[in-house]
Amino acid sequence: MAARIKRRTFCRLCLAAGPGLAIAGPAAGAARGCQGAVIGRLEYHTVGARENLLLIARRHDLGYIETVAANPGIDPWVPVPGRTLVLPKAHVLPDAP
Repeated sequence: MAARIKRRTFCRLCLAAGPGLAIAGPAAGAARGCQGAVIGRLEYHTVGARENLLLIARRHDLGYIETVAANPGIDPWVPVPGRTLVLPKAHVLPDAP
């Protein structure tokens, strides 16, 4: 069940997630004050040997582009093993019928 959150709470979640959280589309509207339902949650993954962002995205049922966007500054084809990645599994639904 999706829970409604206030703008301040959402912004705190964004700040706690760190710079790796890319806010675009409906989520940007939610950060500006439109209340929407947040479904899912941010998850993290530690890069293992011989992994790249495409394999990690596939394994976690995510898109390659959203995984790369959530982890700026990380080489998508040769990430440093042991590095922690943000898995963007939290989504803000628009406040619409």
